[in-house]
Amino acid sequence: MNSLRIARAALRARPAAIRVPLQRRTYADAIKLSLSLPHQPIYKSQDVVQVNIPAESGEMGVLANHVPCIEQLKPGLIEVIEESGGSKQFFRTS
Repeated sequence: MNSLRIARAALRARPAAIRVPLQRRTYADAIKLSLSLPHQPIYKSQDVVQVNIPAESGEMGVLANHVPCIEQLKPGLIEVIEESGGSKQFFRTS
């Protein structure tokens, strides 16, 4: 009987961190794009809807909440679709 009291007291005295529900990882709601040339910035932490990039594995469109990934870029057209609905294109070389 005494061991039951000890077990009950131990359960009541557990740390507060255990009682707090675990938080899941959250991803960005928008893409914050920073893109620059050697002599001037084009975008500096600006919210955009989508970025289409030429990757070694093929063309890739990146949206908000996209899974994190690493890709090697190849020369080609980078398209930035802005929140206003317009899009801009930039050519990337080597």
